[in-house]
Amino acid sequence: MSVRDYYYNYGSGEFHDDVIFRVDDKEFKNWSLIGELDLATCHLKNQHHYGLGDTFFQGLYTLKKTNFFAFAAGAATVLPTATSKNLGARKLQFAPAILGTIYPLGGERLSAALQLRDFISVASTGKSNFIAIEGGPLFSEPEGNQINFLEIKPSLKYKLSDRYELYALPLTLSVNWQNSNELSYQSAIRVSGMITDRLGAWIQPEVPFGSNSTGYFNLKVAVFYKY
Repeated sequence: MSVRDYYYNYGSGEFHDDVIFRVDDKEFKNWSLIGELDLATCHLKNQHHYGLGDTFFQGLYTLKKTNFFAFAAGAATVLPTATSKNLGARKLQFAPAILGTIYPLGGERLSAALQLRDFISVASTGKSNFIAIEGGPLFSEPEGNQINFLEIKPSLKYKLSDRYELYALPLTLSVNWQNSNELSYQSAIRVSGMITDRLGAWIQPEVPFGSNSTGYFNLKVAVFYKY
């Protein structure tokens, strides 16, 4: 389980910040499960908003795993729990998801993964403004539109030692099918370290860019506990 803070800087004093309470379970009968509860705040157009953000769940089932390869498939959902249109999409969303991982060294010391998810809104509970999915791209959406975007997320993870890991997201790409196929990119790197045998922390700076850019600079930090 972890407590995370995701900070998005839009420039000119505007920002969006999410404090996320997250639980990960990778030991449940080949399932990898994620649940997130978001407490959000933002400052936009000289107005300050805070409250509950959208709630996120994901489940992936490992169909095949060897020492050199793993493949999982499943789905994610976003529940429209945001208390303000500036704190979440406020639309019910589902996304089929697949995740392929290779282990070039024949173990988990080095891994390269590719995750694909396509989020589609299936019911609207209000006008959308900002969309943030499981710490991924956050971008504005014209009010009243449905949501349909594809996230392509390659990653690299290297275990430096028993206590430290290096995690890189060289280029996360989002294609917004509903908004003129606009593109959003971001690059990030994460350094993770164990403080004790079960307690750890990580920091992840991000640089967003593209025609539907998430802002000028993002910073994500977390404290986690391995239960």
